[in-house]
Amino acid sequence: MFFLHITSNLYKSKLITLYICKDIKLRNYQLKISFTFIFLFFYSIPYAIATSPNEVFQEAENLTLNIQEIRRQQKITTEARKPGVQIAKTPIHAYTKALEVFEKVSRFNALKGWPVSKTPGLPNTKVLPSDVLQLITEIAGELQAINQKMGITFTKTAKLPIGKTPSDVYEILWFCSYLLDDLAGGISPTYVYRNTVRIEKSLLVIANKLNKSTDITEPLLEKGLKPIDANIEGFKVLYQLVDFEKKNKMPPVRVSGFPAGKITPADVYDTTNNIIAELTRINIKMSLPAVPNVDLSREKITPNEVVFQLKKVQLLLNNISL
Repeated sequence: MFFLHITSNLYKSKLITLYICKDIKLRNYQLKISFTFIFLFFYSIPYAIATSPNEVFQEAENLTLNIQEIRRQQKITTEARKPGVQIAKTPIHAYTKALEVFEKVSRFNALKGWPVSKTPGLPNTKVLPSDVLQLITEIAGELQAINQKMGITFTKTAKLPIGKTPSDVYEILWFCSYLLDDLAGGISPTYVYRNTVRIEKSLLVIANKLNKSTDITEPLLEKGLKPIDANIEGFKVLYQLVDFEKKNKMPPVRVSGFPAGKITPADVYDTTNNIIAELTRINIKMSLPAVPNVDLSREKITPNEVVFQLKKVQLLLNNISL
């Protein structure tokens, strides 16, 4: 009887132990599920609240509405130029176009004798839609200060669209830039030339990183050139960058079609901005500094000097791509 009693107790003890073990395993499993759920929840938050091109477009449209209100107050009745349909743009392209808008707003302030904010530089990290939105918000703040000085009451009325892309954002920001031309002055060859100098300086840094020669035979300074000549040379640079990006296992830029109609310095400026956007992508991949800012030249600049600079850039790219 005593032996049977001990056996019975041992059996019960095993059952209790088994039950406790199963209970512990179940609780551990439940804890794992809980922690997994919490991790996935917090990990997904940034994606759930990530800025979309739709939101960026909405705020860019509010910029156009505000600038149009300022134009009305200044009794400007001329119709602003409209850009063509844009394709294959990314947030960094939209960011460079927003910088163009920012600078023109600053130029308007300077013409009025009002405080001028320094135009931000290019980032050295991957640009997201949220970065473009932040820059547009800064521009909106600049416009709001102008509104107050001019006695303008402006209320945002742009509705949130659907299906917008960085290309759409780029296009509407370019329209903003054109709207500002009658207020701050358009793009001259001097601004285009400044971009080409920035491009050259950035390529020198890339060449140094790759241990490539920067020795080139300077091209001849031609005479009598026009913006279309400069834009052709700029497009040649873009196609060189396509080859460079492919060699370095980067998604290559998709070069848009050559613009139709009369080519102006604004078109060439846009081309050089796209080159700068691609150099920004390359610099980020190679962990290099952002494309540097440079001052405007005080010399008289014509398309001749712009073409000269772009041909130097092509020669540098030839060396770097070897």
